Amino acid sequence: MDLRNTILKTMAAMAIAASAAFSQGPYIITGTVANGFTVSGGSESIATEEGTAVNQTAFDTFINEIRADANGNAVTLTFGENGETLDLGTLIANFNNTSETWGKITLEGKITAANNTNTNDANGFGIVDIRGNVSVESSADIANTGTGPNVRPIHFNSSGTLDVVGGTISGNAAVAVYNRNTTGTINIKGGTMLSNTSGGSTVFNQSTGTINISGGLIQNNSYDGAAVRNQNAGGKLHISGGTIRANNNAAVSFNSNLNASGEFTLSGNAVLFAQRANTIGVGAGNVIQLASGQSFSDIGSNVVVIAWDNSQGIVYVPGSSEALVIESETGSAEWAVQDGENGIAYENGDNSGFIAIAGLVLNQSIREVDITGKTIAVAQAEIQEVIGLATGSDNKIVTVTGEITGANANNLTIDIPADVTVKWGA
Repeated sequence: MDLRNTILKTMAAMAIAASAAFSQGPYIITGTVANGFTVSGGSESIATEEGTAVNQTAFDTFINEIRADANGNAVTLTFGENGETLDLGTLIANFNNTSETWGKITLEGKITAANNTNTNDANGFGIVDIRGNVSVESSADIANTGTGPNVRPIHFNSSGTLDVVGGTISGNAAVAVYNRNTTGTINIKGGTMLSNTSGGSTVFNQSTGTINISGGLIQNNSYDGAAVRNQNAGGKLHISGGTIRANNNAAVSFNSNLNASGEFTLSGNAVLFAQRANTIGVGAGNVIQLASGQSFSDIGSNVVVIAWDNSQGIVYVPGSSEALVIESETGSAEWAVQDGENGIAYENGDNSGFIAIAGLVLNQSIREVDITGKTIAVAQAEIQEVIGLATGSDNKIVTVTGEITGANANNLTIDIPADVTVKWGA
């Protein structure tokens, strides 16, 4: 019996050791640029020189020591602890397989940097810069707080795979997620990617690599930046979900100088929205901006593509679809209010939802008339005026609330066109 117990204990210990060997960490990185960085969770004591400001060379050495300690196993790296943000100043976290090899890296926590001027490819182009054949899964918050366009929160130049499954990746004036590799694959499954880059994009496919989008939010808030851009004729872009939106440019853009667009598929419950006049077409003015000579019509039955022609300067009414175009024979889009926010409610098959638009003003009273305490003459005039506004518009429903008191209360007379509905409320 003792021998049996000894064998079982030994086997359990071996199983635990084997499990640990295949997954290291989490390595929790804390500290400051001014006083140094340390790591907890590894088998070795890893730190930069205490009390000494950290330069890029020292920080590269620090990251590579974590790689050595992980010894090729899958590893989890957490930026900051207890919800605090790790501030790299102008440093870059470089992950590559030079000299030694990373296992799969999982990124968690929060990290920020404010590098405005870096243009040196040798030092990296991203706050998180991934190279070689390194593969990464990220749910981390990664933010570039600088005002320059040259350092992206994630710069991916690896033949491996990047899976974005959560977190907020904010590029400020730079691209949030940049795919530079010819064979690398980026899978965007969740999270939020934001950018204010003017003339650029939030997610950028520079070469012949692949970007698959199945979830999350990708948004460009600048005046003239796209949300997703495919730059190379050999690039591959597959969208099967998520919400992709741009303020005043295309939601999805292809290089206008190309005669071919590479692979492009649009399916599932994807939602694309932009302030453009049209949904799909070549050149500017389209939610999906195709390349010269490119045609595309194979859109999944549940996909929602909405264009908002904001050039008319109209104050929109909830329930109407004025200035909205949806690329669907069966879908619908209309102005709406949900949870106190103004925006667009959409539906196409089982794909339905709401797009909140910051700063949008909706006139929620233009089709409502309250006649409480008013004379018959005033009530008739006000109701008739609103009926006139409804005629010829998308919103042909007028709601009348309240009641007239007095001897002639039953003598209210109004002219209601056949295409307008008047509802009498309490």
